[in-house]
Amino acid sequence: RDHYSALIELLLPLAVWNACRERRTMLLYAGITALMYASIVAGASRAGIVIATIELGAVVSLSLLRNRQAGSPLRFRTVLLLASLVLTLSTAVGWKVALGRFADKNPLVYRKDFWKTSIHMIQDRPATGFGLGSWQWVYPRYAAVDAGAIVRHAHNDWLEWTCDGGFVLLT
Repeated sequence: RDHYSALIELLLPLAVWNACRERRTMLLYAGITALMYASIVAGASRAGIVIATIELGAVVSLSLLRNRQAGSPLRFRTVLLLASLVLTLSTAVGWKVALGRFADKNPLVYRKDFWKTSIHMIQDRPATGFGLGSWQWVYPRYAAVDAGAIVRHAHNDWLEWTCDGGFVLLT
């Protein structure tokens, strides 16, 4: 969910900018923007939702400023349509899971344990690691805490890559 959100965060400003810039393709790009934002909400990535919301506001604000300076004001209708589509589609996919994740009292509750365990794994095989993509299979042998679910990632790419491929992979 986080990697997907990062990809959409790169593409979202382009869609928003085109929705605010081109009158004849405004509806198409507004729809694309709404779909992209709704997909982040559906994925329930907390950071993705926050960053995408900031991007939406920033790009629309920059478009308003640019159009005002160019003498062609961005129509209120365009901003209203964009906001309506974004709200409608993000509501359609549902905010329940995303808001539940925001309500977590300690969202990093197990990550510290994953990181400590990953460091122990690295200490056992620092040069070669355990093999690419093996973190989720090797982790249970080293785990000090049971997270109550299948743990597929270390939630830290650098640690996970080092566990999988050793320091050779990082160089």
